[in-house]
This record gives sequence, structure tokens and C-alpha cells, in this order.
Amino acid sequence: PKTTSIGKVTSPDKGQIKVTWKKNKTGDAYEIQYSTSKKFTKSTTKTVKVSKNSTTSATIKKLRAGKKYYVRMRSTDKTGKLTSAWSAVKNITTKKK
Repeated sequence: PKTTSIGKVTSPDKGQIKVTWKKNKTGDAYEIQYSTSKKFTKSTTKTVKVSKNSTTSATIKKLRAGKKYYVRMRSTDKTGKLTSAWSAVKNITTKKK
């Protein structure tokens, strides 16, 4: 699959991150990885399946408020074995209130 680039990373509410991207026609799912470390040590990965209605965003909840997070993503096939390269890293600080 082709590499997917992150459009925007926002913090819509306390302890949340919303990631948006352009639809990638070659992938079947997206993997969004986030961490408090630039090097992604102790990172968490969230898999978002592509639906017929063109999924182009995901919200990650239950994060620490006021903490800086680094986010990157990639496309993957149905099996999860074929993946694209990671996108460029973006960072965001979650809202405190």
C-alpha cells in the first residue's frame, strides 16, 4: 500500500487526540501509532479499518491531559502483513480542560 500522510492532529476535548487524513485507495486499514516519546518507545498502535463510507479520521481517547504526544500512521492490507512506510511525525499537546 501507498504511504498515508496525516492531514491534521487536534485535541477536541480533555485527554483526546483526533487524527485526520486523506483516503488511501490502496490500503484496507490504517495503523495510527502514538507515544509520549519522539522515538516511539512504549508506543501504542490503534488500527482503523476502512469502511465503505470513506473513513478519514479517528479519535484516540483516555490520554493524559496536558501531555505532549507524537503521532504517525501507515496503511496496511487486510492481513496486516503488508504495510507502507510510516508517515511524517506530528505532535500535539492534549487539552487540560
